Amino acid sequence: MGGEVQVRTIFHILVATLILVVTASGSLFGQDYFKTYANPQGLPVKMYFIKVVPGKPDFRKTQLLRVDDTKGTIKLSEGDFLLRDLEKQNIKRFEYEFPRQTLENLKKLADEQYDDPKVLAAVRPVMYRVLPFHEINPEFFPIHDNCL
Repeated sequence: MGGEVQVRTIFHILVATLILVVTASGSLFGQDYFKTYANPQGLPVKMYFIKVVPGKPDFRKTQLLRVDDTKGTIKLSEGDFLLRDLEKQNIKRFEYEFPRQTLENLKKLADEQYDDPKVLAAVRPVMYRVLPFHEINPEFFPIHDNCL
């Protein structure tokens, strides 16, 4: 069963990477949506902890700023963390709350309702802010299904 989860995770990462490469290469011919919709303050998330201090919340609000593949790090508003050792750094997971309207529009796209260009235009601002973080393992940052 664990192998099945790993295969599915690898598949999700490969598909998300393919989407990222295709959309990034599209910027050679048109608008670069990653630059257009980039948020300099980062992506607001909740960072949940494995070991919780009694009397304190089990999460902290923070900003994901970027993932650096070459160093294997995640840059957050309060510092850098290693992608491979999140559990050793007391990080249980990150949580991003997609806007309700974005989730509704993603359902339309999942049902192959591509004929309305307003739907794509409506999800772009959110998705192009979230996509740069698809390299974080889905176990720690479950955005991959919505990105696909």
